[in-house]
Amino acid sequence: MSHRLHLFAATLVAISFAACSVTDSAVIPEKPTCKFQSVRMHTDTLKASALPSDTNVAYEYSTNDVPMDSLLVALCNNGFAIKEGWITPPVVYLCKDARGPRPVVVLDSPDVRMQALGFTRGLGRFLCGTEVIRYTQE
Repeated sequence: MSHRLHLFAATLVAISFAACSVTDSAVIPEKPTCKFQSVRMHTDTLKASALPSDTNVAYEYSTNDVPMDSLLVALCNNGFAIKEGWITPPVVYLCKDARGPRPVVVLDSPDVRMQALGFTRGLGRFLCGTEVIRYTQE
């Protein structure tokens, strides 16, 4: 538990520092609404058009130890333009790998700062379960 808390704290600090290094060319909303709503969906009823498909703006997080809503709020509060977030709940994750489900954050446009925060570009295996949770801004 202590390791998870330290990792979460380190992530928030890294996000804060990354936000401080924003250049004039970055577009940051003046006052983002950093509140997210979640919808739980069964993967067998999802339509392909509802799923993220552009891997240039999708980022998979390196750990699943951070609550998804906290991760999205921290990114949003630091100027990242979030389109949506996705995660498979651990209890319905079927891939049976040691990594487990990983959060996926989809931005409005590519942002190189994400990789410095422990994200890798791509969708990962978030559809490896019977349900997913989709987060969107309120």
